[in-house]
Amino acid sequence: MTQTAAQSFGSCLKEAERCVSTWEARWGPYEPHPSLRIDHESLSAAYETCINRLTGNFFSYSPCGADAQAPASGCDSGIYVTAMRINPNNHTLAGWPPTAAMEKEEVADLAMTIFFIAG
Repeated sequence: MTQTAAQSFGSCLKEAERCVSTWEARWGPYEPHPSLRIDHESLSAAYETCINRLTGNFFSYSPCGADAQAPASGCDSGIYVTAMRINPNNHTLAGWPPTAAMEKEEVADLAMTIFFIAG
């Protein structure tokens, strides 16, 4: 069965949560800081504000948005969210070497695409 981008994103987020929870469990139990707790009403209000501000954009899959850049698939977005959960700042090679290595691989792939450099 083919999933829509929204369904794919939801599936990927569930898998991301499972994988990140397993990864976090390696560090042992801890009590998250109170600032990380978000109540449902605040979250809903923030999303409503965001969607209202984005109202003028075209839906990428509609004919009206046909000339727009193709959107990321649901899984692309899910992978991005997963990486952000594990390493939200990615600003140092010393603290997060695996993420830095992945970023270097992506930059090399981009260079090959843009500059047609032989690998």
